[in-house]
Formats: sequence, structure tokens, C-alpha cells
Amino acid sequence: MRTNPAAILFLWALAACDAPSAKDVAACERIRCSYGRCEVRDGVPVCRCPAEVRAAGLECWVSASYEDDHGDGFDTATWIAPDGTWVEGALTVRPAGTDDDWFVSRGSADRVYRAWFAEQDRGCCRFQVVDSSGVGIAAAAVRGELRFPAGRDGLFAFRVSPPIPSSTGRYQLRLLDGPLDDHGDSEATATPMVAGVPLSGSIELPGDRDVLAFDALKDGIYRLALSNRNSCPLQIRPGEPTVTAIDVSLAGMAPALLDFEPSADVRMFFELTGTGACTVELSSLGFDDHGDTQAEATVLATPSVSGRFELPDDVDVFQLTLNGGQTYSFSAAAGVFVVDVLIRIADGGGQAVAKGTGSIYLTPASTGRYFVQVQEAGPIWGSTPYTLTYQ
Repeated sequence: MRTNPAAILFLWALAACDAPSAKDVAACERIRCSYGRCEVRDGVPVCRCPAEVRAAGLECWVSASYEDDHGDGFDTATWIAPDGTWVEGALTVRPAGTDDDWFVSRGSADRVYRAWFAEQDRGCCRFQVVDSSGVGIAAAAVRGELRFPAGRDGLFAFRVSPPIPSSTGRYQLRLLDGPLDDHGDSEATATPMVAGVPLSGSIELPGDRDVLAFDALKDGIYRLALSNRNSCPLQIRPGEPTVTAIDVSLAGMAPALLDFEPSADVRMFFELTGTGACTVELSSLGFDDHGDTQAEATVLATPSVSGRFELPDDVDVFQLTLNGGQTYSFSAAAGVFVVDVLIRIADGGGQAVAKGTGSIYLTPASTGRYFVQVQEAGPIWGSTPYTLTYQ
């Protein structure tokens, strides 16, 4: 009987294709099957169940030859220290259910922690950080670094679980104590600011915010300078009363500047978000030199008075007594370069009786108390001096 060399070569190649690779053999080396034999599918060792076993209503499940290496819940979790030491573990699939590995550590509410996860067997594991009640703090579906706040003083845990019940494999993780959260995240824990003293901060985590607090005085003029507006967007959060805030930054200017004037004593809150580091400095520019309303109007006792528009929309109000039937002229100019000034004169009831730009004339119908309001005709950056005269 003659042997066909081509047929022998074909059968040999067929057998070679069906033979498991060295990697698959290594993956199945520590796996025991209830029925059938172990084979690797998509990198995961599973038990191949023969047709007669399935027909008998039996199941093929996987059991690893190694024992469960870490606890399956918070109460039996393995302690992990925040010193950066790598801890190893492995997940198995058992007849009683899937394997979870838990690790526990103690955290502080004001600190940020860093954890690293590495799958030694791809696709084996899902990593989650939970607090003592099992509520998730952060999750990482793949290998890499995870930063998270503990949220409160006390224990927190890492839960390592299979993404699907049949997933098994080895992994590594480590924990490192991170920096302090430099500023509070709420109004209750806000960092107090002092005028003239810069505060540096860093947004340590995505979603982190730094809240700063400042006790502003009525009619005070303040300037807030922010070193990195792009990295740390700022929101001003006054309560009541209303605070006039004007962005006085010029294009391309660094730092960004914000001038504001509260209409009453108020605790103000500034919230920084974004990512990165920045410096905030609050300066006091003095007080509004003249009242903004008829109730706070400055008495005009001389034919000429000087003032300053501290903010681009600042309004100054003066009061004086005018005689009925007599003609008066009022004029005002502001700035080194002459800036138009709006002049508005109102009677005691607040009704306008004359208005104009630069200079106006008024012949009152009756003798009484009148109010002169001056304001820049257009917004000018910075504090602008002016002079108001009448005769």
C-alpha cells in the first residue's frame, strides 16, 4: 500500500491548527473543568462542554486550582496601605457564583488619593472604589490611574469584579496617599480671603471646585485678579443684595481682572472650576466716593465738586436746592482725555426735569430739592476722575 505524502502533510497541518498554543496551554494549566476540557476563547479559559453532557442537563463550570486569595466583601476585605506597594490578586469563576476581591483602606475627607490598576490577563477585571456603605466613589473599567477623593473620614474599599461571570484572570493594584484638597468645595467649607493676600489653588480632580469666601463692605470697590482664567474659570456667587461685577480685562491681558461693588455688606463666594493651578488675589480699591441713589446723594455745597467713576457703570448722585425761575448751567468732564459725561437732573419725586451730555441748562419751575446724577457716556476701563460744576 502506497502512502500519499501530500495527504500526510495535510493531516499534519490540520492537527497543528487544532493544537492549542503555548499561551493557551499556560492559561488552562491551573483550570479544572467539571466536565469536558479547558480551552481558551478570546483570551479567557472556559470549559468546552460535550454534547452528551449538555443533553443530560449538566453544566460545565470552571474551577481554578488556586484558592480564593482575597475576601469577597467589605467585612472580609484585604487591607491595602496607601504607600504605593503593588498588591496582586486573581479572579476565579466558581459553581457558587462569581468571584469578587475586596481591599480596604482608611481615608480622610480632605485628601485626594491615587490608585493604579493593571490587568495581567486582559479583560479579566473591573475596578471600583466604594465607601463603607457600598456606594461608588469612582470606577475604572480599564487599566490605568484613578484619582478620587475619599469623600469623608473613614474606611473605603476597592472592589475588583469580573465584567462578565465567565471572566477570570490576574491583576495588580496599588494605592498612594495624594495631596490635600487645598480649598473647600462648598460655601460651608470655603477658604476665607484677605484683601491684598494672594491665594494659590489647584483643581486636583475632574469635577473638583474650590470655593473662596470674602466679606465685602457696602460701597467698597474691589478687584479680583485671576492668574489663569483658561485653566480655572471663575464664577462670582453673591447672595443678596445684588453685587455689580464688571469684567475689566483687556484682550490678551493676564491676569484676568474683575471689579465689583456690593450694594450692602455681604459675604461673597468665588468658585473656581476647570483643571490646573491658578492664583487669585483680591484688592480693595477704596470706597465709592459718592452715593448711587437719591437716598445716598452727596450734598452739593460748592459750585464745583470732584469725583471718580470707580466702575465703568458707576453712577454718582448729588443733591442741592434750586430757586424757581432762575436759570442754572451744569457741566461735567471726565478723564485725562475728555470723556463725555451723562447729566440727569431730577426733582424730589425722581422725575427727570433735564438731561444731556457734557453740559445742560435748567430753569426750575419751583424752588426745591433737586438731584443731579452723573455717569460716563460709555464704559471706560479703570477708574475715571471727573469734575462737576454748576452756576
